[in-house]
Amino acid sequence: MKYLCLILLNFILLNPLIGQKQLEFEYLTNDDGLSSGAISSIYQDKKGTIWFGTWDGLNVYNGREIKIYKSIPNDPTTLTNNLIKGITEGLSANEIWVTTFRGVNRLNSESGKIDQFYFGYESINPPHYSAFFTVKAKDNIYCALYNSSLYHYNPVENNFDSLGRVFDNKEVTSIFSDGGENFLIQCDKKELYRYVPKVNNDGTHSIGDAYRVLENINVGFIFQKDESTYWVVDHQYNLYLYESKVNRLTAIVSLSTINLGDISSIIQKEGDIYVASSRNGIWKYSYNNNQLEILKGIEAQWILSMHYCSKQNILWLGSNGNG
Repeated sequence: MKYLCLILLNFILLNPLIGQKQLEFEYLTNDDGLSSGAISSIYQDKKGTIWFGTWDGLNVYNGREIKIYKSIPNDPTTLTNNLIKGITEGLSANEIWVTTFRGVNRLNSESGKIDQFYFGYESINPPHYSAFFTVKAKDNIYCALYNSSLYHYNPVENNFDSLGRVFDNKEVTSIFSDGGENFLIQCDKKELYRYVPKVNNDGTHSIGDAYRVLENINVGFIFQKDESTYWVVDHQYNLYLYESKVNRLTAIVSLSTINLGDISSIIQKEGDIYVASSRNGIWKYSYNNNQLEILKGIEAQWILSMHYCSKQNILWLGSNGNG
C-alpha cells in the first residue's frame, strides 16, 4: 500500500536545552479518503479549511473528513477536469477558483455549485500541461492562457470577457497577484512582467500594458511569499527575494551545489526557508547559520506542493504519491 500521499510536517522542540528541532510526521493517505496520492496544490481559505488539488480531483479537508469534487463527462455541474493545477480565492468568502488541466471552475464552497469555463477547450485537450492560469487582482479575477490570451471575469454576467493577447510571441508560464490591481506574468520560464490593467469609463476592461521587470536575470522559478514579495530562482539556481512594490531584488543563497531539478515550491517559516524539489525532497536554508541541509526522512520524495499555516505551526507537504 502506498503512503506519503500527503505529509503533515509539524515542528516540535523536543529538547529546549540543546535547542534542536525534531520533526514529527503525520500522514493523510488514500485510506483517509484522498482521491489521489499526487497533491499538486494546497490552499487554505479564510475559514481555515484546507483544499488539496490532486491529479485526480479536488479534495476539501476540514480536519475530520475529506470531501471530493470530480469531473464527470458531459456534466456541467462538475469540474472541467480532474487534474487540478491551482486553487485561488474568489471575490466573496464562499468563492473558490479551481484551475485544471482543461478549463477553470468557479466553486461555491457552501452550496457546492460549480460554474465551468473552457475558453474553447470543451472537447479538445490543450497543447500544454500548464495551459490555464487564474489570478485575483484586488476586486478582479483574470484568466490567462499559455499563449498570453487574457480574460476578465464579469460577475454580473457570470462569464469571461476576452481582452486579447498580452504578448505576440511569448508563452505564459505563471501568473501572480501583486497586492493590488496589477499582477505579474512570467513568460518563457525566463522573463517577468508587471501587467497594468486598462479600465474603461464604463467599467469594462481592455488589454492593458506589460512592463518588463528584473531584466538582469533569467527567472526560472518564482513563488509568492506574500502580497507583493516573491521568491525568485534564476537559471543558475541563485535564490533571491523580490519586493515588487519597490522593485528591489535581494540575493539570498546559491542553490547550485545541490541537485534540485524542478523547484515546485518555496516557503519561509521564521528564519528558515524551505525549498521543495522534484529530485531531492526538501532543503532548508537557515538565515542564522547560513547553512543548507536536507530534511531527513523524505530525501527521495518528489514534493509537488507546500503550504505553511503559521497559526498552527504546521507545514503541509504534498508528495507525488510515492510510499
